[in-house]
Amino acid sequence: MTSDKELLDNAMGRTVKMSAGEFQKIIDEMKADYKFIGERLLNFGRNYVRLIAAGKESEAKEAFPDIPEIKWEQFALCGMGKIAPALLVYSHNGANLIRRLPVKDQEVILSKPIDVLVIRENGQTDSIKAEFKSLTGQQQRQVVAYDHIRTLPEQRAYVESQRTTEWTKSAPPENKKYVISNGKVVFPSKAEFTESELWAIVKELAGRKK
Repeated sequence: MTSDKELLDNAMGRTVKMSAGEFQKIIDEMKADYKFIGERLLNFGRNYVRLIAAGKESEAKEAFPDIPEIKWEQFALCGMGKIAPALLVYSHNGANLIRRLPVKDQEVILSKPIDVLVIRENGQTDSIKAEFKSLTGQQQRQVVAYDHIRTLPEQRAYVESQRTTEWTKSAPPENKKYVISNGKVVFPSKAEFTESELWAIVKELAGRKK
């Protein structure tokens, strides 16, 4: 089945020549149009919030029957200044991570490449600039904290903490010769202990009582 992109490629033929000046002019116009779209979406959201305050949200939805319910929720959030207008047209993975950021950080992460820490197999670190939508889910969680975009040092600390957690979960249980239950030490029969092992038991008991 032919994709939309393939149909467009076949129709266009890629025969148009364009100078650097023409290219930049078109890009500038597109940026202006995109900014205009964002401003109109923000205004749409603000007007919807006004209708909600007046108890007229049902009538508003009836006037736009093609807009799904989830979009109305997003328009309300946009109108209240909770999400950036660009997030209304963002259709990639990681939207929920972006949505919990302050609006200024949302605008940053949606408008330009961001710093991403990469740790090689040999342990060496590097940083790249990448668009958020191009990152894996794991990398997106590395970059976005609950309420801010992580710096490179914060990303390294996050990665190391994740590795520690994974190691702890996969580490085999200690091969102890005793079990502590309800503040009591239970020894199997014929168990033998060195003096240092007995002191370790005493310290473990003392630590549990704190």
